[in-house]
Amino acid sequence: MANITSAFNAHLKTHNSPPVTPHAYNISRIDSFLQEAYSINARIADLTRTLRSTRPAYLSTAPPARHRRHNAQNATTHDAARPLTHEEREAFDAQSKKLLKQLNAAIKSLSQAEEVRNQTLDSVALSKRAKGGMGALGRWAAGGAVTAKSPQEEAEEAKNNTLAAFRAAVIMFL
Repeated sequence: MANITSAFNAHLKTHNSPPVTPHAYNISRIDSFLQEAYSINARIADLTRTLRSTRPAYLSTAPPARHRRHNAQNATTHDAARPLTHEEREAFDAQSKKLLKQLNAAIKSLSQAEEVRNQTLDSVALSKRAKGGMGALGRWAAGGAVTAKSPQEEAEEAKNNTLAAFRAAVIMFL
């Protein structure tokens, strides 16, 4: 896909509109939910790279060398090419399993925090509507129903629903 920003900016200029400026991305300025999601995603990417780089040695059926070379020049190429011993496979499995459990717990924690945030927003909005009008007497007169939402409340609810859907998609991605 081609970048058409310059052509679009030229078109905007013909209509006396300001040009599109690139958004400066700064992770320290985003909310804590996204900071945690980025952190989890980075750890997942690191694990994926480690698994891919270790896969050939892990799956190799060749017997491990009896003697290791301790030459500094050949250490990295030799260690990357040599098959893992049974003990090294077991240690790698244990380390990977531990990291996967930590990542799963972090994702669950993020999901639970978002669920609590949504429940809190819902209860705050409900209590605001319940206090509107004449309170309990107004609700009784309306047949026990909660009073109607104002346009501002509907806009706020739509904003919260959009944010909740976005965050649910982030959690699903992780």
